[in-house]
Amino acid sequence: FSHAYGSALHCLCYMGCPTSILIQALNELSDEVLLKTGGRTGKLPLHLACQGSDNAMQPIAASVDNIRVLLGRSPYAASIHARNATEPLPIQIYLRSFNPKLDGVRLLLDAHPLGSILAFDVACLNVAAYISPSSPWSRADQPTENDIHTLIANEELKEINREEYWKILEFMILQRERIYTNGSSAKSAVKQAIPASLSLYRYHLLPKFLQRNVNRLLEQNMLGNSPIHAICRYSNRKPRPLSIDYHSLAVLREILTAEPKVASVANREGRLPLYTAIQSGYMWGLEMELLSNAATTALRTRDMQTRLYPFMEAAIVEHECCLDSVFSLLRKDVTAAKGLAKVFNKRKRKAGVMK
Repeated sequence: FSHAYGSALHCLCYMGCPTSILIQALNELSDEVLLKTGGRTGKLPLHLACQGSDNAMQPIAASVDNIRVLLGRSPYAASIHARNATEPLPIQIYLRSFNPKLDGVRLLLDAHPLGSILAFDVACLNVAAYISPSSPWSRADQPTENDIHTLIANEELKEINREEYWKILEFMILQRERIYTNGSSAKSAVKQAIPASLSLYRYHLLPKFLQRNVNRLLEQNMLGNSPIHAICRYSNRKPRPLSIDYHSLAVLREILTAEPKVASVANREGRLPLYTAIQSGYMWGLEMELLSNAATTALRTRDMQTRLYPFMEAAIVEHECCLDSVFSLLRKDVTAAKGLAKVFNKRKRKAGVMK
């Protein structure tokens, strides 16, 4: 047994011993033991404490108190990868355990905030499996063998608190926002992470999530951006899978259907979502058409930063100019050009008076 799991501490964590016994054992050991992988599993004591038991006959949830005690002695353990695991972080292991709790997730993410990005798909999969175990996964989204135990029958899922899974998912989204706004954008995981709404759409969770959080669509994060600004900033000119482009369009449609006013809400810089999309390199297409239809006044509103109309902004984007975008934006509302003509005539008359 010890050969498989390591030291006595590893064995205690694996068996889910009472917290009092774990504390007594830790008092007799140095902190270095908490950062040593043990046995064939290549896991730390924290990994073993997070996994609980998924025995079909008698599943046992991981002890939140044991996780708290281990993190209290060594918070760094939350960021260490298990050696022989597909998803090696403690937060990933905990989310795949039987009946994880929000308190346990909160402890692990407080110690390792980046886990809210790295383990987000696991949280989505948990909720998706609970809501619809037979959901129509596409070939690209087909779960691996490690996901099978989450896609279990409805009879077993009755033992799991669905609301708790939703709370975990919503908490992880808030944690992701904190990472983006706390100056962590240099980290590769943050750079590569797609917006949370795209992941929610991939797992067929976005409509339900919007239903639960429709009031938050008009809120701004600490950077002053609404959720739709994050989607618009995710340019369709960057090299990425075509499925992401399709998802981006679908997410925009879902959000604008749930709350059309969000297209008319400017961020802290006074920039509307339509301008964010243009500046990010979106060419004229269904995404920009959806935004312009939801906020018709945006087409004849100058940007607070550049003082340009949308069709002008499209003509000077950092990428190559898309004439189709310029023409389509101008055709949607020609009053912007009419306003320019008035300004030109006014300046011309003023110049004549001066002469």
